[in-house]
Amino acid sequence: METNKDSANLDLLRAAAVMSVYFAHLHTNLSGQHSDLPWHFGQLGVLMFFVHTSLVLMMSMERMVANANFIPGFYVRRWFRIYPLSIFCVLMSYWFHMGTQPEGGGVWSVGDLVFNLSLTQNLFYGDSMVGGLWTLPLEVQMYIALPILFLAFRKRSLTLLAAFWIATVPLAM
Repeated sequence: METNKDSANLDLLRAAAVMSVYFAHLHTNLSGQHSDLPWHFGQLGVLMFFVHTSLVLMMSMERMVANANFIPGFYVRRWFRIYPLSIFCVLMSYWFHMGTQPEGGGVWSVGDLVFNLSLTQNLFYGDSMVGGLWTLPLEVQMYIALPILFLAFRKRSLTLLAAFWIATVPLAM
């Protein structure tokens, strides 16, 4: 069960993430140039959002675990949260050439369209057709992994979880 202290900590994490992304965009818009430091702060904010979302979803799954079939519902809710609007934006960008341009200019290929519709462009080293779309593939992959990790480590020791985390760091690199 989430306590007021947990909620306050999550609110602080969310606020820090929002401010980090906001000021990165504000700097870019006011200065008219991209700088490394604000960009890195924006990236940090996005990563903080992923941590926040992971914590909130893990607490939510802990409350839902009494229902043996909570995993399919979890995936359905996540799908409807992300894909309908994402698909709409990608199709509009593709049909009306409204989004960013493919690397090197030209037009988007059907492969680019498929990767962007399925939110797998990061797995196939493709470009995102819509500017902010780069975070959604990471979010989808997080949603796929979280229930698996939750079920695998829910009743295990923190030592085993820490060992698993350390073992996956080289894979992430």
